[in-house]
Amino acid sequence: PLGTATNNGVNSTVNALVMSGSDIYEGLVGLAFIAVLGFSVIISQARRGDAVSVAIVPPNVPAEESQSIKHILNSDGTLKLGAGLKGSFETKGYRMELAANGAPRFVAAAPPPPGCDGWDSQFSLPNGTNGSINVVTVGGYEIIVGGTFTSVGNITANNVARFGVLTNTWVPLGTATNNGVNSTVNALVMSGSDIYVGGAFTTADVGGTNISANRVAKYSLGTGWSALGTGGGNGVDNVVRALALSGTNLYVGGLFTTTNVGGTTVSANRVAKVVTTTGVWTSLGSGGGNGVDNQVNALALNATDLYIGGTFLNANVGGTTVPANRVARFNLAGNNWFALGTTGNGVNNQVFALALNTTDLYIGGQFTTADVGGTAVAASRIARFNLAGNSWLHLGAGPTAMFRHWL
Repeated sequence: PLGTATNNGVNSTVNALVMSGSDIYEGLVGLAFIAVLGFSVIISQARRGDAVSVAIVPPNVPAEESQSIKHILNSDGTLKLGAGLKGSFETKGYRMELAANGAPRFVAAAPPPPGCDGWDSQFSLPNGTNGSINVVTVGGYEIIVGGTFTSVGNITANNVARFGVLTNTWVPLGTATNNGVNSTVNALVMSGSDIYVGGAFTTADVGGTNISANRVAKYSLGTGWSALGTGGGNGVDNVVRALALSGTNLYVGGLFTTTNVGGTTVSANRVAKVVTTTGVWTSLGSGGGNGVDNQVNALALNATDLYIGGTFLNANVGGTTVPANRVARFNLAGNNWFALGTTGNGVNNQVFALALNTTDLYIGGQFTTADVGGTAVAASRIARFNLAGNSWLHLGAGPTAMFRHWL
Protein backbone atom coordinates (compact mmCIF):
# COMPACT_ATOMS: atom_id res chain seq x y z
CA PRO A 1 0.00 0.00 0.00
CA LEU A 2 0.90 3.69 -0.18
CA GLY A 3 1.36 3.96 3.58
CA THR A 4 1.31 1.28 6.26
CA ALA A 5 -0.68 -1.95 6.35
CA THR A 6 -3.47 -0.25 8.31
CA ASN A 7 -3.05 3.43 7.39
CA ASN A 8 -2.80 4.10 3.67
CA GLY A 9 -4.27 5.52 0.47
CA VAL A 10 -7.00 8.12 -0.01
CA ASN A 11 -10.71 8.04 0.85
CA SER A 12 -12.22 8.11 -2.64
CA THR A 13 -11.61 7.34 -6.31
CA VAL A 14 -8.17 7.99 -7.87
CA ASN A 15 -8.37 8.83 -11.56
CA ALA A 16 -4.80 9.86 -12.37
CA LEU A 17 -1.25 9.33 -11.17
CA VAL A 18 2.12 10.82 -12.05
CA MET A 19 5.43 9.71 -10.55
CA SER A 20 8.75 11.54 -10.25
CA GLY A 21 11.59 9.52 -8.78
CA SER A 22 10.35 8.32 -5.39
CA ASP A 23 7.42 10.72 -5.25
CA ILE A 24 3.87 10.05 -6.38
CA TYR A 25 1.40 12.85 -7.12
CA GLU A 26 -2.22 11.74 -7.04
CA GLY A 27 -5.01 13.53 -8.88
CA LEU A 28 -2.89 15.91 -10.96
CA VAL A 29 -5.02 15.17 -13.96
CA GLY A 30 -3.45 15.06 -17.42
CA LEU A 31 -0.66 17.67 -17.09
CA ALA A 32 -3.05 20.63 -17.16
CA PHE A 33 -5.57 18.95 -19.46
CA ILE A 34 -8.16 19.73 -16.78
CA ALA A 35 -8.17 22.96 -14.83
CA VAL A 36 -9.28 22.73 -11.24
CA LEU A 37 -11.80 25.55 -11.44
CA GLY A 38 -14.73 24.74 -9.16
CA PHE A 39 -12.90 21.90 -7.44
CA SER A 40 -10.84 21.56 -4.30
CA VAL A 41 -7.54 19.82 -3.70
CA ILE A 42 -6.54 17.86 -0.65
CA ILE A 43 -2.85 18.31 0.12
CA SER A 44 -0.87 16.31 2.64
CA GLN A 45 2.84 16.52 3.38
CA ALA A 46 4.74 13.41 2.25
CA ARG A 47 7.68 11.93 4.10
CA ARG A 48 10.30 12.53 1.43
CA GLY A 49 11.71 16.04 1.17
CA ASP A 50 9.12 18.56 0.03
CA ALA A 51 6.92 16.21 -2.01
CA VAL A 52 3.18 16.54 -1.67
CA SER A 53 0.21 14.33 -2.42
CA VAL A 54 -2.68 16.11 -4.16
CA ALA A 55 -6.18 14.77 -4.80
CA ILE A 56 -9.05 16.47 -6.64
CA VAL A 57 -12.21 16.92 -4.53
CA PRO A 58 -15.69 17.52 -6.05
CA PRO A 59 -17.28 20.96 -5.59
CA ASN A 60 -19.92 19.72 -3.15
CA VAL A 61 -17.42 19.54 -0.28
CA PRO A 62 -18.80 21.83 2.48
CA ALA A 63 -17.21 25.28 2.47
CA GLU A 64 -16.11 24.97 6.09
CA GLU A 65 -13.94 22.01 5.13
CA SER A 66 -11.82 23.96 2.65
CA GLN A 67 -10.13 27.33 2.22
CA SER A 68 -8.80 29.15 -0.83
CA ILE A 69 -5.59 27.76 -2.22
CA LYS A 70 -4.27 31.33 -2.50
CA HIS A 71 -3.33 31.16 1.20
CA ILE A 72 -0.72 28.47 0.53
CA LEU A 73 0.81 29.79 -2.72
CA ASN A 74 4.15 31.46 -3.28
CA SER A 75 4.23 34.49 -5.58
CA ASP A 76 5.03 32.25 -8.56
CA GLY A 77 2.05 29.99 -7.86
CA THR A 78 4.01 27.07 -6.40
CA LEU A 79 2.91 25.55 -3.09
CA LYS A 80 4.37 26.71 0.21
CA LEU A 81 5.69 23.39 1.40
CA GLY A 82 6.18 24.24 5.02
CA ALA A 83 5.88 21.82 7.87
CA GLY A 84 2.34 20.68 8.55
CA LEU A 85 0.87 21.68 5.18
CA LYS A 86 -2.29 19.62 4.84
CA GLY A 87 -6.03 19.98 4.46
CA SER A 88 -8.60 20.73 1.77
CA PHE A 89 -8.14 23.84 -0.38
CA GLU A 90 -10.59 25.47 -2.78
CA THR A 91 -9.06 26.17 -6.21
CA LYS A 92 -11.86 28.21 -7.75
CA GLY A 93 -10.35 31.04 -9.78
CA TYR A 94 -7.07 29.21 -10.38
CA ARG A 95 -5.73 26.82 -13.00
CA MET A 96 -2.97 24.25 -12.61
CA GLU A 97 0.20 24.43 -14.69
CA LEU A 98 3.70 23.00 -14.33
CA ALA A 99 6.66 24.96 -13.04
CA ALA A 100 10.03 24.66 -14.79
CA ASN A 101 11.03 21.80 -12.45
CA GLY A 102 7.84 19.87 -13.21
CA ALA A 103 6.10 20.66 -9.91
CA PRO A 104 2.48 21.88 -9.94
CA ARG A 105 1.73 25.56 -9.68
CA PHE A 106 -1.58 27.40 -9.60
CA VAL A 107 -2.16 30.68 -11.45
CA ALA A 108 -5.14 32.99 -11.71
CA ALA A 109 -7.59 31.93 -14.40
CA ALA A 110 -10.41 33.63 -16.24
CA PRO A 111 -13.93 32.51 -15.28
CA PRO A 112 -15.09 29.44 -17.20
CA PRO A 113 -17.56 29.91 -20.06
CA PRO A 114 -21.28 29.45 -19.30
CA GLY A 115 -22.16 25.83 -18.69
CA CYS A 116 -18.56 24.81 -18.04
CA ASP A 117 -17.61 24.46 -14.36
CA GLY A 118 -14.30 22.65 -14.50
CA TRP A 119 -12.74 22.02 -17.90
CA ASP A 120 -9.73 23.92 -19.16
CA SER A 121 -11.05 26.02 -22.04
CA GLN A 122 -8.03 25.07 -24.15
CA PHE A 123 -9.33 21.49 -24.29
CA SER A 124 -13.11 21.99 -24.39
CA LEU A 125 -15.33 23.13 -27.24
CA PRO A 126 -15.13 25.49 -28.97
CA ASN A 127 -11.39 25.43 -28.18
CA GLY A 128 -10.71 21.72 -28.57
CA THR A 129 -10.40 20.03 -31.95
CA ASN A 130 -13.01 19.89 -34.68
CA GLY A 131 -12.41 16.18 -35.21
CA SER A 132 -11.05 13.12 -33.42
CA ILE A 133 -7.77 12.55 -31.56
CA ASN A 134 -6.19 9.11 -31.97
CA VAL A 135 -2.88 9.51 -30.15
CA VAL A 136 -1.27 11.69 -27.48
CA THR A 137 2.39 11.74 -26.48
CA VAL A 138 4.39 13.91 -24.08
CA GLY A 139 7.96 15.14 -24.48
CA GLY A 140 9.37 17.54 -21.90
CA TYR A 141 6.81 20.33 -21.56
CA GLU A 142 5.18 19.61 -24.92
CA ILE A 143 2.00 17.57 -25.40
CA ILE A 144 1.65 16.33 -28.99
CA VAL A 145 -1.73 15.20 -30.33
CA GLY A 146 -2.58 13.48 -33.60
CA GLY A 147 -5.80 12.39 -35.26
CA THR A 148 -8.26 13.62 -37.85
CA PHE A 149 -8.84 17.37 -37.46
CA THR A 150 -8.09 20.71 -39.11
CA SER A 151 -8.20 23.02 -36.10
CA VAL A 152 -7.39 22.87 -32.42
CA GLY A 153 -7.82 25.64 -29.87
CA ASN A 154 -7.81 28.83 -31.90
CA ILE A 155 -5.35 27.70 -34.60
CA THR A 156 -5.39 25.84 -37.90
CA ALA A 157 -3.62 22.50 -37.52
CA ASN A 158 -3.76 19.67 -40.03
CA ASN A 159 -4.18 16.44 -38.07
CA VAL A 160 -1.28 17.04 -35.68
CA ALA A 161 -0.42 19.82 -33.19
CA ARG A 162 1.46 20.49 -29.98
CA PHE A 163 0.44 22.14 -26.72
CA GLY A 164 3.00 24.00 -24.61
CA VAL A 165 2.29 23.23 -20.96
CA LEU A 166 4.33 26.18 -19.69
CA THR A 167 3.02 28.67 -22.26
CA ASN A 168 -0.54 27.26 -22.24
CA THR A 169 -0.81 27.66 -26.02
CA TRP A 170 -1.46 25.48 -29.06
CA VAL A 171 1.14 25.53 -31.84
CA PRO A 172 0.94 23.91 -35.30
CA LEU A 173 3.72 21.72 -36.68
CA GLY A 174 4.68 24.30 -39.27
CA THR A 175 3.42 27.84 -39.78
CA ALA A 176 -0.01 29.28 -39.11
CA THR A 177 -1.12 28.54 -42.69
CA ASN A 178 1.26 25.75 -43.80
CA ASN A 179 1.46 22.82 -41.41
CA GLY A 180 0.71 19.23 -40.53
CA VAL A 181 -0.20 16.35 -42.83
CA ASN A 182 -3.01 15.70 -45.29
CA SER A 183 -4.74 12.76 -43.59
CA THR A 184 -5.17 10.87 -40.33
CA VAL A 185 -2.37 10.52 -37.75
CA ASN A 186 -2.33 7.26 -35.76
CA ALA A 187 1.09 7.21 -34.10
CA LEU A 188 3.55 9.68 -32.59
CA VAL A 189 6.94 9.43 -30.92
CA MET A 190 9.16 12.31 -29.78
CA SER A 191 12.90 12.45 -29.17
CA GLY A 192 14.50 15.75 -28.22
CA SER A 193 13.41 18.32 -30.78
CA ASP A 194 12.23 15.71 -33.31
CA ILE A 195 8.67 14.40 -33.66
CA TYR A 196 7.97 11.28 -35.76
CA VAL A 197 4.47 10.97 -37.17
CA GLY A 198 2.73 7.92 -38.64
CA GLY A 199 -0.71 7.46 -40.18
CA ALA A 200 -2.62 7.45 -43.46
CA PHE A 201 -1.19 10.66 -45.00
CA THR A 202 0.91 11.11 -48.14
CA THR A 203 1.88 14.79 -47.80
CA ALA A 204 3.48 16.86 -45.02
CA ASP A 205 3.69 20.65 -44.59
CA VAL A 206 0.24 20.99 -46.14
CA GLY A 207 -0.25 24.29 -47.94
CA GLY A 208 3.47 25.03 -47.90
CA THR A 209 6.18 22.97 -49.55
CA ASN A 210 3.81 19.95 -49.69
CA ILE A 211 6.53 17.38 -49.04
CA SER A 212 5.84 13.86 -50.29
CA ALA A 213 5.77 11.71 -47.14
CA ASN A 214 4.18 8.31 -47.45
CA ARG A 215 2.45 7.61 -44.12
CA VAL A 216 5.48 8.40 -41.96
CA ALA A 217 7.44 11.63 -41.59
CA LYS A 218 9.72 13.59 -39.30
CA TYR A 219 9.12 17.08 -37.92
CA SER A 220 12.04 18.95 -36.37
CA LEU A 221 11.29 21.95 -34.17
CA GLY A 222 14.32 23.62 -35.75
CA THR A 223 14.06 22.75 -39.44
CA GLY A 224 10.50 21.61 -40.12
CA TRP A 225 9.19 18.62 -42.06
CA SER A 226 11.18 15.94 -43.89
CA ALA A 227 10.47 12.53 -45.43
CA LEU A 228 12.18 9.28 -44.44
CA GLY A 229 13.77 7.53 -47.41
CA THR A 230 16.54 7.44 -49.99
CA GLY A 231 16.96 7.84 -53.76
CA GLY A 232 13.72 9.73 -54.27
CA GLY A 233 11.68 7.22 -52.29
CA ASN A 234 10.20 7.45 -48.82
CA GLY A 235 7.78 5.96 -46.35
CA VAL A 236 5.51 2.95 -46.83
CA ASP A 237 2.68 1.86 -49.14
CA ASN A 238 -0.13 1.54 -46.60
CA VAL A 239 -1.34 2.83 -43.26
CA VAL A 240 1.02 3.14 -40.26
CA ARG A 241 -0.48 2.31 -36.87
CA ALA A 242 2.51 2.15 -34.51
CA LEU A 243 5.97 3.68 -34.00
CA ALA A 244 8.84 2.92 -31.61
CA LEU A 245 12.22 4.67 -31.44
CA SER A 246 15.64 3.58 -30.21
CA GLY A 247 18.40 6.09 -30.86
CA THR A 248 18.39 6.69 -34.62
CA ASN A 249 16.39 3.53 -35.38
CA LEU A 250 12.68 4.12 -35.94
CA TYR A 251 10.51 1.00 -36.00
CA VAL A 252 7.28 1.27 -37.97
CA GLY A 253 4.24 -1.03 -37.85
CA GLY A 254 0.95 -1.11 -39.74
CA LEU A 255 -0.69 -2.57 -42.86
CA PHE A 256 2.09 -2.01 -45.44
CA THR A 257 4.16 -4.52 -47.41
CA THR A 258 6.62 -2.15 -49.15
CA THR A 259 8.93 0.63 -47.90
CA ASN A 260 10.86 3.47 -49.55
CA VAL A 261 7.94 3.97 -51.96
CA GLY A 262 8.96 5.79 -55.16
CA GLY A 263 12.61 4.77 -54.91
CA THR A 264 14.38 1.44 -54.65
CA THR A 265 11.69 -0.36 -52.69
CA VAL A 266 12.25 -2.77 -49.81
CA SER A 267 9.76 -5.56 -49.12
CA ALA A 268 8.67 -5.40 -45.48
CA ASN A 269 5.63 -7.21 -44.19
CA ARG A 270 3.81 -4.80 -41.88
CA VAL A 271 6.84 -3.93 -39.75
CA ALA A 272 10.18 -2.36 -40.70
CA LYS A 273 13.06 -0.19 -39.52
CA VAL A 274 14.28 3.12 -40.91
CA VAL A 275 17.48 4.85 -39.82
CA THR A 276 16.41 8.42 -39.19
CA THR A 277 19.79 9.96 -40.04
CA THR A 278 20.19 8.22 -43.42
CA GLY A 279 16.65 7.31 -44.49
CA VAL A 280 17.69 3.70 -45.15
CA TRP A 281 14.87 1.17 -44.75
CA THR A 282 15.37 -2.48 -43.78
CA SER A 283 13.01 -5.40 -43.21
CA LEU A 284 12.97 -7.46 -40.02
CA GLY A 285 13.66 -11.15 -40.58
CA SER A 286 16.06 -13.86 -41.65
CA GLY A 287 16.46 -16.55 -44.31
CA GLY A 288 14.53 -14.61 -46.94
CA GLY A 289 11.56 -13.97 -44.66
CA ASN A 290 10.46 -10.89 -42.78
CA GLY A 291 7.66 -9.28 -40.81
CA VAL A 292 4.25 -10.75 -40.07
CA ASP A 293 1.27 -11.96 -42.11
CA ASN A 294 -1.33 -9.43 -40.98
CA GLN A 295 -1.83 -6.01 -39.42
CA VAL A 296 0.42 -4.60 -36.69
CA ASN A 297 -1.31 -2.37 -34.11
CA ALA A 298 1.30 -1.91 -31.39
CA LEU A 299 5.07 -1.90 -30.80
CA ALA A 300 7.13 -1.98 -27.60
CA LEU A 301 10.91 -1.82 -27.41
CA ASN A 302 13.70 -2.53 -24.96
CA ALA A 303 17.47 -2.73 -25.39
CA THR A 304 17.45 -6.18 -26.99
CA ASP A 305 14.03 -6.88 -28.46
CA LEU A 306 11.09 -5.41 -30.36
CA TYR A 307 7.65 -6.69 -29.34
CA ILE A 308 4.86 -6.60 -31.90
CA GLY A 309 1.11 -6.91 -31.40
CA GLY A 310 -1.76 -7.05 -33.91
CA THR A 311 -3.97 -9.47 -35.83
CA PHE A 312 -1.27 -11.73 -37.36
CA LEU A 313 -0.74 -15.48 -36.85
CA ASN A 314 2.77 -15.96 -38.30
CA ALA A 315 6.10 -14.14 -38.29
CA ASN A 316 9.08 -14.19 -40.70
CA VAL A 317 6.73 -14.41 -43.68
CA GLY A 318 8.43 -15.80 -46.83
CA GLY A 319 11.11 -17.63 -44.88
CA THR A 320 10.94 -20.24 -42.14
CA THR A 321 7.73 -19.02 -40.57
CA VAL A 322 7.26 -18.76 -36.82
CA PRO A 323 3.69 -19.36 -35.56
CA ALA A 324 2.88 -16.37 -33.36
CA ASN A 325 -0.66 -15.70 -32.28
CA ARG A 326 -1.09 -11.92 -32.53
CA VAL A 327 2.00 -11.06 -30.47
CA ALA A 328 5.65 -11.83 -31.14
CA ARG A 329 9.25 -10.90 -30.29
CA PHE A 330 11.97 -9.85 -32.72
CA ASN A 331 15.53 -10.05 -31.44
CA LEU A 332 17.44 -7.01 -32.69
CA ALA A 333 20.94 -8.53 -32.58
CA GLY A 334 20.12 -11.89 -34.14
CA ASN A 335 17.40 -10.73 -36.56
CA ASN A 336 15.27 -13.66 -35.40
CA TRP A 337 11.57 -13.99 -34.62
CA PHE A 338 10.18 -15.76 -31.54
CA ALA A 339 6.72 -16.66 -30.28
CA LEU A 340 5.73 -15.79 -26.71
CA GLY A 341 5.11 -19.01 -24.82
CA THR A 342 6.41 -22.54 -24.35
CA THR A 343 3.97 -25.26 -25.40
CA GLY A 344 1.58 -22.65 -26.80
CA ASN A 345 1.89 -18.96 -27.59
CA GLY A 346 0.15 -15.63 -27.93
CA VAL A 347 -3.54 -14.80 -27.51
CA ASN A 348 -6.81 -15.78 -29.21
CA ASN A 349 -7.89 -12.41 -30.59
CA GLN A 350 -6.56 -9.01 -31.62
CA VAL A 351 -3.88 -7.11 -29.69
CA PHE A 352 -4.15 -3.31 -29.62
CA ALA A 353 -1.74 -2.23 -26.87
CA LEU A 354 1.65 -3.21 -25.44
CA ALA A 355 3.56 -1.88 -22.43
CA LEU A 356 6.96 -3.08 -21.27
CA ASN A 357 9.05 -2.90 -18.11
CA THR A 358 12.25 -4.69 -17.15
CA THR A 359 10.56 -7.97 -16.25
CA ASP A 360 7.18 -8.16 -17.99
CA LEU A 361 5.27 -7.35 -21.16
CA TYR A 362 1.66 -6.21 -20.68
CA ILE A 363 -0.78 -6.90 -23.50
CA GLY A 364 -4.22 -5.39 -24.09
CA GLY A 365 -6.80 -6.17 -26.75
CA GLN A 366 -9.91 -8.16 -27.58
CA PHE A 367 -8.73 -11.61 -26.47
CA THR A 368 -9.98 -13.87 -23.66
CA THR A 369 -7.25 -16.54 -23.62
CA ALA A 370 -3.44 -16.49 -23.56
CA ASP A 371 -0.89 -19.23 -24.40
CA VAL A 372 -3.09 -20.49 -27.23
CA GLY A 373 -2.41 -24.15 -28.08
CA GLY A 374 -0.69 -24.78 -24.77
CA THR A 375 -1.84 -24.62 -21.17
CA ALA A 376 -4.46 -21.96 -21.82
CA VAL A 377 -4.57 -19.03 -19.39
CA ALA A 378 -7.89 -17.21 -19.01
CA ALA A 379 -7.07 -13.55 -19.64
CA SER A 380 -9.95 -11.18 -20.24
CA ARG A 381 -8.59 -8.53 -22.68
CA ILE A 382 -5.45 -7.88 -20.63
CA ALA A 383 -2.55 -10.17 -19.74
CA ARG A 384 1.03 -10.24 -18.49
CA PHE A 385 3.89 -12.15 -20.09
CA ASN A 386 6.93 -12.75 -17.90
CA LEU A 387 10.07 -12.31 -19.98
CA ALA A 388 12.45 -14.42 -17.90
CA GLY A 389 10.02 -17.29 -17.32
CA ASN A 390 8.56 -17.16 -20.84
CA SER A 391 5.18 -17.60 -19.19
CA TRP A 392 1.69 -16.07 -19.34
CA LEU A 393 -0.28 -14.75 -16.36
CA HIS A 394 -3.67 -13.08 -16.05
CA LEU A 395 -4.27 -9.77 -14.25
CA GLY A 396 -7.20 -10.36 -11.93
CA ALA A 397 -10.60 -10.51 -13.58
CA GLY A 398 -9.62 -8.08 -16.34
CA PRO A 399 -12.02 -5.76 -18.19
CA THR A 400 -15.19 -7.10 -19.82
CA ALA A 401 -14.81 -5.08 -23.02
CA MET A 402 -12.10 -4.38 -25.59
CA PHE A 403 -8.83 -2.88 -24.30
CA ARG A 404 -7.29 -0.43 -26.78
CA HIS A 405 -4.70 1.91 -25.24
CA TRP A 406 -2.19 2.21 -22.44
CA LEU A 407 -1.79 5.69 -20.94
